[in-house]
Amino acid sequence: MLSLRMGIDIWEVIDAASTKPFGFNAFYPGPGLGGHCIPVDPYYLSWKAREYDFSTRFIELAGEVNTAMPYSRGRCDCGRA
Repeated sequence: MLSLRMGIDIWEVIDAASTKPFGFNAFYPGPGLGGHCIPVDPYYLSWKAREYDFSTRFIELAGEVNTAMPYSRGRCDCGRA
């Protein structure tokens, strides 16, 4: 929905990215937070979306969950010494 509001054809973007001569993996649109530069890319997208009066609360919530993960558990005791 955001890409439509911004006038961006997401399939054209994926096609353009696939012309990179190395290390290309297609990532298709979906909910949540992710990317190769977590958390920079999603937060940039969220910031940019505000210019188009578009709410990206799901991205922001996913970022809050990711940020809180180190505090959600104590020391991990995975059975290793």
